[in-house]
Amino acid sequence: MPENAVKVTIPTQMKWRPGQYVYLRMPGISVFGNHPFTVASLCSEDFPSDYGEGYRDMVLVFRPFGGFTKAVLESAIERGPWHTYRAFIDGPYGGMQRRMEAFDHVVLVAGGSGITAIASQLLDLIK
Repeated sequence: MPENAVKVTIPTQMKWRPGQYVYLRMPGISVFGNHPFTVASLCSEDFPSDYGEGYRDMVLVFRPFGGFTKAVLESAIERGPWHTYRAFIDGPYGGMQRRMEAFDHVVLVAGGSGITAIASQLLDLIK
């Protein structure tokens, strides 16, 4: 992705709401390390997974700086973008209590990798 951004897609039966975040652990990258990421995709029947009925693709997008995120980028460069890893998800956490469509007007502001928090909210509003 542009500017070394990394996109991780996790097929899961887990449910999440726009704006929520999860902790991701990938033992193939770091045995004990985990990292929080905001989910950039919607959990909707409109976006089925290739893994079959009941699965949704949880998409995490981030720009690596150091530690876990840098190790993910380096592994993707070394092994290729389609390499598969075992991933463990803890969550989801957070999110808004009120739904955005409850408001007449909505202004969304984000900068840099903070767009991931807004992406799922925007997709939900469009849907």
